[in-house]
Amino acid sequence: MAPPTTAAGFESTIGIGEESTYGTAVAATAWYHLIEPPTFDFSYPRNLKRTMGGQFTRKAIDARREPTVSFKIITSYDDFGWLLKHAIGDSSVASSGAGPYTHTIAASTMPTGLTIEADYGASTLTSGTTPAFTGCMIEKMTLTQAHSDFLEVSIDAVAESVDYVTKASVSYATDNFIDYADLGTATINSNAQFLRNLEITINNDLRSDRFVLGSKTRNGLDRKTMTVTGTAEVEFDSMDELNLAVNGTDTAMTFTWSGASSHSLSMALSGSNIMSANPSASGEDDYTVGIEFDADGDALTATLINADASY
Repeated sequence: MAPPTTAAGFESTIGIGEESTYGTAVAATAWYHLIEPPTFDFSYPRNLKRTMGGQFTRKAIDARREPTVSFKIITSYDDFGWLLKHAIGDSSVASSGAGPYTHTIAASTMPTGLTIEADYGASTLTSGTTPAFTGCMIEKMTLTQAHSDFLEVSIDAVAESVDYVTKASVSYATDNFIDYADLGTATINSNAQFLRNLEITINNDLRSDRFVLGSKTRNGLDRKTMTVTGTAEVEFDSMDELNLAVNGTDTAMTFTWSGASSHSLSMALSGSNIMSANPSASGEDDYTVGIEFDADGDALTATLINADASY
């Protein structure tokens, strides 16, 4: 007898589509290369109420729906704009040029929402359908750049509900990945820096408690506040970072990756606070300075140049 066919992590794919109506599922139009199996919380809890009249009298009622999605990817310069748009919260990305196109993304009104397809592999498909998390908004996006590695992007999203959609054909963007060798420009307070590693996190404090009578799902999400936090390890060649931290100086930062075919990504903070700057060395090795920074969301502008005409 043939062994049973079961889902396996290596079969997982993740795709997103931009909704025109909040919570109404759409087909995925952008697909991303997962580097670990995603986490899907379908969240279909039931509340049990004890009643009198016997030993076995509990009654069940469907509780509120709080589905979430988390995944980690490497990304091409192309298609990354969808995630940046929905993480930063710009409902109308300013695009210009005639290809490659320049997209400027800054904090603004949150876009309507995303549908995120949750595909565990062919063995779990029923009549060609797959679970889709609808009404998704990005709660947290973390960009992590280490040496000799791709730019890793981690996403935590909150959804309104889970639906089932016909599985779209998986189609990845051209393999023009963002990686460590592309990060050629890093400035802090207008001073060029040599980085050992970098992490930037966009934090959206979503209105995830909007549950009203008459519905099991949220009455929309939207955002309360947005902050940008991060860490970097820089080579210790001056007292600049230490002085900025000690003096509490409002500090501009820019980090730019430049890839093939004139593609690039720039993450610029017009003002941020260096919360700590700590030199350290191991034995006879070089000193480096580990810094932590924190900024309000309106200080961030992402500039993405790629082959996509618009977002």
